[in-house]
Amino acid sequence: MMEISNEDRVEMSIVEHLPPGNGDASVEVDMEEEHLWPTKDGPLPIFLKFENVEYRVKLTSKNPLTAAKVAFASHMRVDEGSCKHILKGIGGSVDPGEILALMGPSGSGKTTLLKILGGRLSGGIKGQITYNDTPYSPCLKRR
Repeated sequence: MMEISNEDRVEMSIVEHLPPGNGDASVEVDMEEEHLWPTKDGPLPIFLKFENVEYRVKLTSKNPLTAAKVAFASHMRVDEGSCKHILKGIGGSVDPGEILALMGPSGSGKTTLLKILGGRLSGGIKGQITYNDTPYSPCLKRR
């Protein structure tokens, strides 16, 4: 048997039926409401929004001739073929208390997007990422 009340306390009773003569066993667990919900010092609810997120990486080659061509093209500011788009035009939002699920085939950029949203990847990122309508900054990550 289990009982749950909606008052300031949650009470749970577990009754185990034992063979006759041994009696019943009862366990009660009391939890105060303040432990069930985040306190003022707890984490802040965050509304995450990201728009037109792009990320690309420079291609490198083990072939010395190809590496030299890429280096020369980069030096001459010709970017054709020297970069690969990992993410292009990605957008979305997550409300506080929601679960974000990313699905896609291997190599589609799921982990890269999570690293960007978590502030663990920098450089080469374009687009807007906001937390509670505030652009991401390193001091925001510390909170």
